[in-house]
Parts: sequence; structure tokens; C-alpha cells
Amino acid sequence: MIRLYTDGSYSPEDHVGAWSWVLVGDVLETEFVVDADAGVIFADTTPQRVEIEAVLQGLRALPDDIGVLVLCDSANIVQAMSEHLWAYWATHKWYGASYHAISYPELWEQLVAEAERVGADFEWVHAHNGMQGDPWNIEADHLARDTRKTAQLLQQSLQSLE
Repeated sequence: MIRLYTDGSYSPEDHVGAWSWVLVGDVLETEFVVDADAGVIFADTTPQRVEIEAVLQGLRALPDDIGVLVLCDSANIVQAMSEHLWAYWATHKWYGASYHAISYPELWEQLVAEAERVGADFEWVHAHNGMQGDPWNIEADHLARDTRKTAQLLQQSLQSLE
């Protein structure tokens, strides 16, 4: 089965966030990266938004009905998708059981549609801890973090030119 590892990186100082995904396959018990990508969200983002965006962008890169296991260190996303909490939220106008508004309903709707389109299952993976943890989750983390840092440097350079 193909595995999609996703992660987000967020900086509270300037609200710059980045997302990444790494698609991993295996042939004869040898794992290899099939594809990877990363992107940046500059304005008014949050840790939750970059995590959702990572999964959404990874799923968008896949063909229909491929069947993929999404491995994500966001327990919120894994629980919402695995337990179909999103269905409850949608029927309650994007409010949770404790009457709190669910952030980013438009992204959740897109995420659900893409997950259904590709045939995705979700599994939580323990968050990276330095060099410990799942190596592909660490790879996704490094890709997101490096992308965010590059974007921050670019943003600072552009601001210094103004």
C-alpha cells in the first residue's frame, strides 16, 4: 500500500506556516519516495490550518481510487477522519459537540472529498522528536520546516527592500 506522510510547520512570531507531504511506496520490501511537495501560507495561518493543508495537498496529488494510508501526527485530523467526526460537524453547521465553532470548514469539506476520491485511510503516527520516530514523518517535518524557514527569509528580505 502507498503511504502518505504529512506535516505542517508554523511560526507564531510571524504567522508563517508551511505544509509538506511525502509519498512512500515499497517494492520487494524496499521503501522509496515516490513523490514529495511542500508549500507556504504567509498570512494569518495557524498550526491546524497548515496540518490540514498538508493532507489536502498530498491527497490532491493522487489519482482516483488509488487507496492510500495517510500517516499524520495530528491526532485531530486522524480522529476527525477515522471516526467521521466531520459528518457530525457538517450536519451541525460546523459546530462541535461542545458548541464550539470548527475552524476551516471549507478545508475540512475539501479534505473529506479528496479522501473519499482516492480511498484514504488515516493513521496517527507519533510526532517527530529530533531524530527519533518514524523516518518518513521526520522527513515530512524537515521538508515543512525548511520550506517555512526559506519563506521567512524571503519575506524578511522583501521587507528590507521596502
